[in-house]
Amino acid sequence: MQQSQRVAHAEHEEINFPLTMTIPSVHRQRKRGHASATALNLATLDIAVLNRYADSLVQVNGRQIYRIAKRCLDVIGALFGLVFGLPLMLLISLLIKLDSPGPVLFRQIRLGKDGSKFPMYKFRTMRKDADAIKFTEEIQKQNKLKWPDFKIEDDPRVTRVGHVLRKFSLDELPNFINVLRGEMSLVGPRPTSFHEDKYDEWHKLRLKAIPGITGLHQVNGRSDLEFDERVRLDIDYINRQSMALDLRILLKTAVAVSRKSGAY
Repeated sequence: MQQSQRVAHAEHEEINFPLTMTIPSVHRQRKRGHASATALNLATLDIAVLNRYADSLVQVNGRQIYRIAKRCLDVIGALFGLVFGLPLMLLISLLIKLDSPGPVLFRQIRLGKDGSKFPMYKFRTMRKDADAIKFTEEIQKQNKLKWPDFKIEDDPRVTRVGHVLRKFSLDELPNFINVLRGEMSLVGPRPTSFHEDKYDEWHKLRLKAIPGITGLHQVNGRSDLEFDERVRLDIDYINRQSMALDLRILLKTAVAVSRKSGAY
C-alpha cells in the first residue's frame, strides 16, 4: 500500500526541463530500489516534451560551439590585425603627432555586454579640445542624428589626418586591443558612448551580445542610420548569430570600407 502511494506521488510530482534535465522523483526512487516507479515516470513523460528538450540541448550545444569558434576567430583576427598592421599603425601614429597636438590614442568609456563599461581605444581623429566644444550651440546644431546619438557630417573638430582615417575606418585599428582583452568581438553591436539610462527599454536587448568592431548596421548604412534603426539590426543579428553570418558581415564590411559608404 505504501509503495503504491509513493508511485502515485512520483507520477504527479512536477518535472522541470531547464537547460539541464532534472527528474528528482526518478532519482529518489532509484535510491530506494523501486525500478517500477522509475519506469512508470519515464513512460508517462510526454514525447513532445522530450523532443523539445532534445532540441534545446542541440541548440545549447550549438551555441557553446559557436561561442568557442567566435572567440577563436576574434583572437586570430585581432593578432593578425595587430601584427601585420603594425607598420601602418606606426605610420598613422607619426602622422597624428605631426598633424596636431595631443595624444595618438583616444580612450573613451563605452557600454559593453550586459551594461558593463570598458575603455575603448581608437586613433585620435579630433583636436584635443573636441569634448570641450562638443556642447556649444554651433556644434550641437550640426548634429544630424537624434540625441543622445551624435554625428556631424563635416565635423570641424576633426583633423586633416582624422578625415582620412575615418573615411577608411583606420581609426578603429586599436579596437583589436579590446578584442584581445575580450571586451569586444570582431562582429557585434557597436558599443555606444552614452549610458544605458539613455536607452529605451527595448534598446537594452542589444546589450545581450559582446559589442563588435563591425556589425549589421555597418554594412547597412554605417553612420547614416538613426539609433533605433541600428538597434533593430543589432537585435536581428543577436537572434541570427552564426559563424556564417559573422564571416558574411566581415566580408561586407571590407566592401563598405573600400567604397567609403556612410563614413565621415
